[in-house]
Amino acid sequence: MMVSTGSEQNRSAILLRLEDPHGGTRKTALSALVQAFARGNRQAIEASASRLLDNDAFVREAALQTLAQIADKGDTEVLGTVASCLKNADAAIRRTGLQAVLHIAEPGDAHTIPAVACCLLEDADPAVRDTALPVLAWLADGTAKEQAIAEIASRASHTDLHVREAAMKAIGRLQYKHEKSAISTAAAGLADSDRCVRETALWALMQITGKGDTMAVRNVIELLGHQDWNIRYSALQAAVHVTEKDDPGIIDAVAACFEHILPDVRHCAVRCMAQVAGHGNKIAVTAVATRLIEDTESFVQETALNALVLLTDKDPKFDLVPMAYNVSDMRVAGLHTLAKSARKGNPRAVTSAIIGITDAEPLVREAACLTLIQVAEAQVDGRVLSCLMAALQDTAVPVRIAAMQALRCLAPRVDARTISALVARSTDADARVREAAMQHIPRVAPPGHAQATSAVGRCLHDVDAAVRTAAKIAEIQLCKTGEGVDQMN
Repeated sequence: MMVSTGSEQNRSAILLRLEDPHGGTRKTALSALVQAFARGNRQAIEASASRLLDNDAFVREAALQTLAQIADKGDTEVLGTVASCLKNADAAIRRTGLQAVLHIAEPGDAHTIPAVACCLLEDADPAVRDTALPVLAWLADGTAKEQAIAEIASRASHTDLHVREAAMKAIGRLQYKHEKSAISTAAAGLADSDRCVRETALWALMQITGKGDTMAVRNVIELLGHQDWNIRYSALQAAVHVTEKDDPGIIDAVAACFEHILPDVRHCAVRCMAQVAGHGNKIAVTAVATRLIEDTESFVQETALNALVLLTDKDPKFDLVPMAYNVSDMRVAGLHTLAKSARKGNPRAVTSAIIGITDAEPLVREAACLTLIQVAEAQVDGRVLSCLMAALQDTAVPVRIAAMQALRCLAPRVDARTISALVARSTDADARVREAAMQHIPRVAPPGHAQATSAVGRCLHDVDAAVRTAAKIAEIQLCKTGEGVDQMN
C-alpha cells in the first residue's frame, strides 16, 4: 500500500508540474510522464495532448515526443490529434509530428496516409518533406501502396509547379518499381509544361522501370507524337532508358521526330536512335543516313554521322569519320550508307539521293548518282530518270560519268530517251565522258538502232586513244546484238 500511494503521489506531482509557469519545468514533467505512467494510460495521454496548445514551442514539441512513447500502437484518437499537428505553423512541430506518426501508426493506416502525403508533397520546408518520405514509405505497405500512389498522382496536375515536381520526386524516391499507377504518374509528368517537372519525371521513370517495361514503352511512344516539342524532347530522353534494343514501335516513333521543325528535337532524336536501335538495324540506319544528307544544321549532321558509326560497320571504301566539320564529306558518308542499307525502292532513300544530285558539292552529286543505282526503281518512281538526265549536263565530269552509269543500270534496255542522252555524251568535250558513253551505249541500244551506230562510228575516229579503244569494243558488242552485223554488211 505504501508503494502504491507513493507512486500515485509521484504521478500527481508530475501532472501538477505540467501547469508550472516555467516552460523548462513543464518540458521536464512531460519527459517524466513516460517513466511514471504505463503505455496507453489515458490520463497521461490526455495530459500530454493538452500541452500541444502550450505557448512554448519546446513544450509543444516535447508533448508530441511524449505521445509517441506512451500511446498504444494504432491508437486512432491519438493519431488524429498528432495528424492535426502536421498542419502547425511551426516546421519543427510538423517534423516531430511525423516522427510521432512513425511510432504510433500501423502500416497501412489509411486515415494517416493523406496527412503524411500532404507534408511530403506540399510542405514548404525541405526538412519536413525529407522527414515525411520514410514515414509514407513505411505506412504505404501492401494494399495501402495504391492509396499512397493515388495521393501523389492527385498532385501531378497541381497548379503549383513545386508541388508537381515534389510528386515526381516522391514517385522515384519511394521506389514503387513496376507499379502501373506509379509508371502512369511518372509518364504524365513527362508531359508537364515545366521543364524541371519533366526532368524530375524522367528521373522518376528511370527509378521505377526496367528495360522493356511494356507500360512505360507504351506511354513513351504516345508522348513521342505529342504536338509540344518540349514534351517530345523529354519522351526521347525517356525512350533511351525504358526500351529494349530494336523495339519497332519506338524506332518508328523516334524516326518520326527526325522531321521536326526544331533542330534541337532532330538532334535529340538522332542521339536517341543510336541508343535504341541495334547494330545494323536497316530502318534506323536509313533514317539516320537520310538525316545526315538532308538536315540543314551541321550539328545535327555531325550527330547523325556519329550515330552511323555506332549503327554500321565502317565502309572500307569510305571512312565514315571524315575530317571535322567537313559537311560535304558527311553527306557523302550518308549516301554511301544509304546505298548499303536501304531497301530497293525506299522512298525516303530515293528522295535523299535526288536531293543529293542538286548539292553544291560535286562529290556529293557523284555519290548521289551512284546511290540511286542501289536504292531506286526507275519503273516505279518517275523522278529517277529525269534527275539523272539533268545530271548528264552537270559541270563536273565525275558527276556526268556517274549519271551515265546510273542510267545504264536503271533505265529499260530499249528506252529511247536514255539512248539519246548517252549518244549525246559521245560528243562531250571531255574524253573521259566520251569513253564512258562508248562503254554504256551497247548495253542499252537495241539491234538496228541507227543513232547508236552513228555515235560509235564517229568515236572510232576520236582524237583520244582511250575513246577509240572503247569505241572498237562497243562496235564488237553491237555486232553481238545484230546491229554491228548490219553495219558491216
